[in-house]
Amino acid sequence: MNNRQHLQATKLLLGLEPHRALHAFMDEYSRELIGAHQILRHNSKTLEFARELYGEEGELEAALHIACDMRVVTVDDIQWAKTLRKGQGRRDSSSTTEKTK
Repeated sequence: MNNRQHLQATKLLLGLEPHRALHAFMDEYSRELIGAHQILRHNSKTLEFARELYGEEGELEAALHIACDMRVVTVDDIQWAKTLRKGQGRRDSSSTTEKTK
């Protein structure tokens, strides 16, 4: 998953404002090591580090990042969350229109 997708996943699936620096830190070696970059900074020590920097939400964000890179959470899941959110937006606006009639 690329950086943009990690940021989207954080926002859509966790409802949190993403910490760009956290994802950049976790994927710092992704270009050099390609798929093997996950052996670095995709572990419990990184979760602890994220918690120290950003609190519980940072730890959740780092855990989601790891889940995405392990393909437990996929791009399809992000797309599903986008679709769901758009559908809720339409439903909210139509119910408001009905109330004002």
